[in-house]
Formats: sequence, C-alpha cells, structure tokens
Amino acid sequence: MDAVIFTSEPMLTRALAAEIRHAPMRFLELLGKRSGDSGLASSGLSGLRCEGEGKIDVLLTLTEGSSTKTVGIEAKLDHAITQTQLDKEKSEVDLLFLLVIETEDAAGFDQEVAGVLTWREVIDCFQSSRLTIGDIECLPLQKVAVERSLRQLKPAVEQKLGPGWTVGVGRGGSGMPSLAIWSPRLSDGRVLRGQIQVSGRGMPADKEQLRFEYHVGVETSDSRTDFPRADKTSEAPGWVKHLQILRDSVLQDNAERFQVRKGHSSNGRRGVGQNKSGLVKKYLPDSPWIAAGYFDWALGPKSEQVPESELPQLANTAAELFSQWFSASTSE
Repeated sequence: MDAVIFTSEPMLTRALAAEIRHAPMRFLELLGKRSGDSGLASSGLSGLRCEGEGKIDVLLTLTEGSSTKTVGIEAKLDHAITQTQLDKEKSEVDLLFLLVIETEDAAGFDQEVAGVLTWREVIDCFQSSRLTIGDIECLPLQKVAVERSLRQLKPAVEQKLGPGWTVGVGRGGSGMPSLAIWSPRLSDGRVLRGQIQVSGRGMPADKEQLRFEYHVGVETSDSRTDFPRADKTSEAPGWVKHLQILRDSVLQDNAERFQVRKGHSSNGRRGVGQNKSGLVKKYLPDSPWIAAGYFDWALGPKSEQVPESELPQLANTAAELFSQWFSASTSE
C-alpha cells in the first residue's frame, strides 16, 4: 500500500485544489455532467483558491468568453452537513457541489446543491494523482460511516412504529451519530422521543470498541413548570406520570428483555435542571434509572451498550418499547 501523505481534511482539500489546478479538464467535465451544465466542461479555469475555516473548501472561477461563473466545492469527510451552511454558501457562488465519501452521505441534501460528487470519482479525474483513495480510507473511523449503518435501519424502525412517527438520522447534541425518533402528540401535548446512538462523547479509534445504546424518553423542557424545586411543589410535573406508566404498564418485569440499564440518574448541571434529582427522589424513589437523559430534551431509560453487530436488534427493541409505551400512555 502507498504511504499516506494527507492525513486531515484541510490537507485533503488543498491537495485536491492542487490537482484541479494542474489538470482541470476531466474534473470540469464531471461537474458539467453531474449538474447538467454543459458549459462547465468548455470553460477555462481562471481562478482557484482554498478558503479558511467556515468558508467554502475549494472555490473555482470559470470563464467562457466574457462570462464568468463561480463554483464552490464543499468537501465533507466527517463533519455534518447543515442546511444553514449550504444556504450561506449557495448565496456566495453560482453553483455549489457537495463532495462526500459515498453518495448516500449527502442524503437529504442532494437536491439542495448543483450536484453530489464522491472522493473516488473526483480522484479518478486526475492521472497519476498524488491524492489517492487510500488517503481517504486510512482516516480514523468516521461518523459518516456510522450514519450509513443507522440509515439502513431507518425503514425497519419506521415500519415497526407505523404512521405518525418521525424517524431521522443526524447528530445529537454531543455531535455523535444517532437515529432519532419522535412519536405523535400525546393528550397533554408532549411527545415521546429519543434516539439510538453511539455511546459516549467521542468516536473510538478502533471500530471494535464502538458501542451503541438507545435512549427512550418523554419530552421535557427547560422550565420551572417541568422542573420546580421538589420542596416547593406538591404536584408531580407532567413527565413523571409518563415515566410511571412506562415503569408500571410496560417494563414491569420486562426490563431485562428490553435491555434496560438500571444505573443512576444524574442531575442537570445548570439552571432548573439542577432540580431534577430532587424530583426523581420525591416521585420516582425506587426507580431513578427510568429518568435518565437530558432535562432540556427528554427523560427516560437507557439501554445496555452493545457492539455494532447487535445494532439491528437494539433498534428493534427500542422501537418496540416506544410503541408499547405510546399505547399505554394513550390508553390512560
């Protein structure tokens, strides 16, 4: 195997820019084919630069006769694609392309840009390229690769949950890949929501160390209505009732079957979230594990952590638990 030279995203985009400057013809032909703009292939490359942080990765200026066109290449290896970023960058160029490892990594955004390119087909545009697909493949375990695995589970989870539920792949608050799930509205206006996610707050260096868990929760808000001081209230917040229903009507003696992790429930670190532990001790004293999660988003149990080989079963278990909880909550 050839030695790896380019070991970071900025290094890779700069190497790509160098290859484009050296031999732009086949690359411009690919842009024209992908976008349907045949004029790109016959244009001359009159300007090329790499941008700094927060800017378009590679910016081309193309000239044909007296006409000038700007083309942006937004390269993604492991960073999330966001609508906000695409809208901003599209306003700055005539055409914007997304460059990803696999076409499916642009899912949901492919119609927002002039075209989607893969690193492999772009590298193939350059004869004797110093930038190789090996440089891409030797990068550490990528979040986008995990998102592909989660995306494959999405249809089965949607089918199990049925109409009215929302399922989507994205990045959670810690930036880790997740398959997020939202229920239809309950009678009190809340939803059940949670995710099947990578455990921890960082990607492991070794894929064999990768672990997944689910978090099945009920919607909560960063408010004194949901998190009053325990010693100042005589009425349980609305989320407590839903957790009691889950515990008493669904889990009962089935916690092991649902792979529920019976650990501790940590307190919120700021604001009214710091009232969480007091409320759990007051209203859920024998089952604090059922109020895990994030006080400003959702509270509910988490599962035991499993390797990627058990991810499909974990997703099926989470969907079943969500479904049974929703049925129990709507029948009360």
